[in-house]
Amino acid sequence: MFFTGARPRPVGYFASQTKMPVFGGSGVPIDWDKGWDIRNYLGGNIPFKNQKISLSCVGQAWSYYAWVKQMEELTAKYNKPLNELRKEMVEEFSAKAIYSQIFLAGGGAYVDAGGRVLVNWGEIEEYKVPSFRKKDLTDEEWMTDREWMTAMISKLAKVYRGASLHILRTQTNINTYAEAIMENLGVVGGVAGNNHSGWGSERPHPPDEIEWYHALYFGAFGKDERGKFIATPNSWGDLLRKDWVQGAPPGYGWQKLYEDYFTAEYMFDPFTYVDKLNPMENDFVKIIKDKNSPAV
Repeated sequence: MFFTGARPRPVGYFASQTKMPVFGGSGVPIDWDKGWDIRNYLGGNIPFKNQKISLSCVGQAWSYYAWVKQMEELTAKYNKPLNELRKEMVEEFSAKAIYSQIFLAGGGAYVDAGGRVLVNWGEIEEYKVPSFRKKDLTDEEWMTDREWMTAMISKLAKVYRGASLHILRTQTNINTYAEAIMENLGVVGGVAGNNHSGWGSERPHPPDEIEWYHALYFGAFGKDERGKFIATPNSWGDLLRKDWVQGAPPGYGWQKLYEDYFTAEYMFDPFTYVDKLNPMENDFVKIIKDKNSPAV
């Protein structure tokens, strides 16, 4: 049975989107041996998300990315690494707030649609729009429910709006993918796969037959004995990672996709978005701006 959380756009769709900027890149050479990792850049681990049985991967991937953008702003503002910021300053962003606005009949969403939500509407913290019914329990019905949407939530979401969405035309070029990851704090893209190609492992192989399309936030790249790879925290929690490396620190097990995924043309063109300064209307932002607050 074919199912998908990331819906492909029709062939030629983005060529007709003349108003969508194309990411150009600076042309800075990529040092594959040194690599780059958003966790090292921010100075802390990124909490794993888990979409469970929902098809909300597009919302999950973009909420990762929006959170990373916000964390860069806060680590720079307070001149502290991520792991030294107070807990109330690093609240996760809601995948449900994005996915419930863009899901399609039958489940799943177009990858670019999540970025358009960030640019046109914004994003909101997880505790305000929870992606779980209760601890460790979510599903498609919960993730598509929109009863949470109020004028106040939409007003608060404006704080995290982006300026513009950019597409990167390079499904087959891992080098350009890596350049975009390093210059944009990551990218949001997608991959074709199935459950029979080692997908539950740290280093899966391209599938012989496509069963699904899955959206991902990519925040690292590097090179090992198998070759060049880009890496993702995925959005199926950390349960698959427990046996990868015994005794590994939290956040260790990001999944690696190697160059064979690119040569097989199983990658989506990825997206980045440019952040912008927004009016400080969010009560969370007001807390961290108060010099007398224990959050600072």
